Amino acid sequence: MTTDEIRVMTFNLEHDGGPNNSDGTPPRQWTEAHKEIARHQPDILARQEMTASQSRPGDPRHEVAAADRRFAAAQRALGMKGFRAPKGLGRNPTGAFVREQTFTAAQVPHRLVWRTPPTTLTLALPELPHIPITLWSVHLAFHSRTQRQLEADNVSTALDKAKLHRDHPAGGVLVLGDMNSYAVPLGEEVPPVNWTNVTDLAHRHHRAIQQDDGTWASCVHMDTTMHNIGMHDAARWAAIRLHTPSALGPTAGKPDQGGPSRLDRVYADPWTIQSITGVKVIDMTGVSDHNAVLVTISRAKLVEALQRQTAPLAPWELINEAASM
Repeated sequence: MTTDEIRVMTFNLEHDGGPNNSDGTPPRQWTEAHKEIARHQPDILARQEMTASQSRPGDPRHEVAAADRRFAAAQRALGMKGFRAPKGLGRNPTGAFVREQTFTAAQVPHRLVWRTPPTTLTLALPELPHIPITLWSVHLAFHSRTQRQLEADNVSTALDKAKLHRDHPAGGVLVLGDMNSYAVPLGEEVPPVNWTNVTDLAHRHHRAIQQDDGTWASCVHMDTTMHNIGMHDAARWAAIRLHTPSALGPTAGKPDQGGPSRLDRVYADPWTIQSITGVKVIDMTGVSDHNAVLVTISRAKLVEALQRQTAPLAPWELINEAASM
C-alpha cells in the first residue's frame, strides 16, 4: 500500500458473525473477519448485517450495552471510526467505518422509506475540504422487487445532490453494499441465473421477474438505475479498462437459489470511477455467506476527479463496450 493509494471495501458479514460467546467476547467468525479486513487496511469500509452491533430504542439496557461493546470492538480491531444506521424493519443494520487519517467524516440522517436504512456519510479529503464525497453503505431489501425499486430511487437522490450533469466541482459519490439483485448480464463473468433450475421458489419470486412467456428474468433494477443516472460499476471498470476480469467474480450465492452471483457491488460517479486502479474479490469462505469487495483508488486521480479535471465517463459506456467485445 502506497501513500497515494486509497482503499475502499464493502462486506456483508452474515449476522455480524453471530451472537457473543458465553464469556461476552465476539464469536470466531467476527474475529476472523475483522483480522482479514484489517490485513487489507481499508480507508473506507461499508458494512452490512451489523446485527449484534446496533440496538433499538427501548431495548433492555444490557442489550444496548452489548451492542455498544461489539461496535466499539470493531472500531478498535480496525483502527477506524465507526458509524451505524438504525435497524429499521429488519434486524441486520448497515454501518460504515472510516480511517480518520485519510478522510473527515460526518453522518447524514435518513428520512426516506427503507427496510434497512443505509449508513450515509459526507467525507472530505484534507487537501479538498470544500468538496464533499457522499458515501452510501446499502443493503437493499431481500424479499421484495418493489421495495428494492423504491430503495434504488432513494439512492438516486445522492446523485441529484452531486449534480453529475454539471462540470463544476460538486462532489463525488460512492454507493457500496449488498444489492440483493443482479447486474445487467452483458460482459459478466458469472453466468446469469437459470431460474428454471431454482428450487427455492420464494427466492425466485423475490429476485426475478416473470416474463410474458412464463420464463423468469433476474431483477436488475438497481444496476440499471445506477447506470441510467450516470453511475458506474467499479468491477466493470476494472474488468474492461484495467483488464482484470476476476474483478467480476461472484460474491454470494447458494445452490438452491441459482448458485454464484455478483450481488455485492461498488458504484462510483463518472469522474471518480476513473481514479480506480484495481478491484479484487476477497474470499471470506468460512466466516460469511458473502465475499468482500476491495477497490483501490489513486489519491492523485481522485483529487483530479473531484475537481472535474477529467472528462466524465458517459452513462452505460462500460456496458456498451462489453456488448461490443
